[in-house]
Amino acid sequence: MDRLLSDIHGLLDRHRPARVAALGPMACDIVAAYRLPGQAQVEQLAPSCAALAGRGRYDFALLAPAGGQLERREGTALIARLRDLQAARLAVIVHLGPDGWQEAELRALGLSVDARDGKGPDALALCTYDVATYKRTPEWLNPRHWAHPERWNKARW
Repeated sequence: MDRLLSDIHGLLDRHRPARVAALGPMACDIVAAYRLPGQAQVEQLAPSCAALAGRGRYDFALLAPAGGQLERREGTALIARLRDLQAARLAVIVHLGPDGWQEAELRALGLSVDARDGKGPDALALCTYDVATYKRTPEWLNPRHWAHPERWNKARW
């Protein structure tokens, strides 16, 4: 758990979020152990979609339920909501293994597995998502390749 803790603290150091959501008891403990700047606003919430209703957008959200146990259906909905609507950066600590989450499921949600702690059935993983670095715009997708202003009003297609 020490490695995951230091990795999360590294993320907080790098990004210096002004508004943080800590979802779950383990997330609350991790954020409390880190010394955020005085102006940073931390909200401790239950790990559920209902707890996020009407809360607005966070700079950083940490989802870490007790023991990394996150039910799949509710967890998928919660991760998707945080990723799409309510957090610019997301860190999730979940239980990996045969009876936990699979790495392919996490990748399907857009998360990357950055660190692991433990082996076997007790393994925890730190997964992250950052909207700024999730997908780079490819070179071919820019106006230079598709908007030909010199052809406007000359050809009809």
